[in-house]
Amino acid sequence: MSPIDDELRAALRGRADVLTPAPDPLAGIERRARGIRRQRIAASLTGSALAVAAIALAVPALMPSALPDQLPPPIATVEPSPSPTSSVATMDLDAPWPYRGAVDVTGNGQLEKFTRAWAAIEGVPENQVDFVPLYGEFLAGNGRLVYAARVRDTAVMEYGLAVSPDGEAQFLSRTPLAPQTAALVVPAPGDGEFLSLLVVAAPDSRSVNYAPDGATFGPMEVPEPGVGFTLLKGDTSRDAVTVIAADGSVAFRGQAPSFSDSSELPVEGVPDNLLGWGSRGETDDVLVGRAVAGFARQKDADPADVQYQVLFTG
Repeated sequence: MSPIDDELRAALRGRADVLTPAPDPLAGIERRARGIRRQRIAASLTGSALAVAAIALAVPALMPSALPDQLPPPIATVEPSPSPTSSVATMDLDAPWPYRGAVDVTGNGQLEKFTRAWAAIEGVPENQVDFVPLYGEFLAGNGRLVYAARVRDTAVMEYGLAVSPDGEAQFLSRTPLAPQTAALVVPAPGDGEFLSLLVVAAPDSRSVNYAPDGATFGPMEVPEPGVGFTLLKGDTSRDAVTVIAADGSVAFRGQAPSFSDSSELPVEGVPDNLLGWGSRGETDDVLVGRAVAGFARQKDADPADVQYQVLFTG
């Protein structure tokens, strides 16, 4: 090797010692990857922090104790008012049950006709009578009416069944109306050979029931709310009626009109309290005496032992 070569080599070595070595490319790649990873983690943590902050701010807003001035006003809750357990459960002529049934039974002057006839039976002016219709229906084309009535300022108060088959008011049933009466039990003409039974109670009654044996009750037919109907068949000596009030209590339990056998029931339904009717027409003691004597002869009895009620003379 020549001296020039030696000098050239020495110069190159000196130059190499002064220059900074080039960085390792793999190390640079790793550094850039780590930087990108740190940026993503930071962004993720920043989003999580915002979400947590949002939840932390939203949850207290739902708590009653948080931000009271920002809460909406409380919603007023309305307590349900108790439903009426019953209308007037008993019949009161000062506040009677409403009329139910066919309007035509009391229309066209019929109610006035019934009122006049009842006042005539009691022997008082019509304007001294309170005559209250309660239930009306048509049977075989004839209207019949369950009513309650009283003579003002007296103890006379009754209920019953009125009809007007030929335009003239007639009263087939008349029963004293006692205070606190919860059911009006009325015998009425029925179908064919049978009597029927009408029961009129408060219009919001839950049920009206009948038991031929006095113990096994079943629901009656209900033509109108609070009104029961059934035919009387067989032995009715123990039959009974119950009325269940709107609150589920027993408003009425009592015996129905009794007949020992259905063969005794007249076709026209003559009630068993026929002798409760008043007397109408002109008084004729001679005629009444002859009728009583004739009846006694037919029964081979003493006229003094005959009990009777004059219904009409003339």
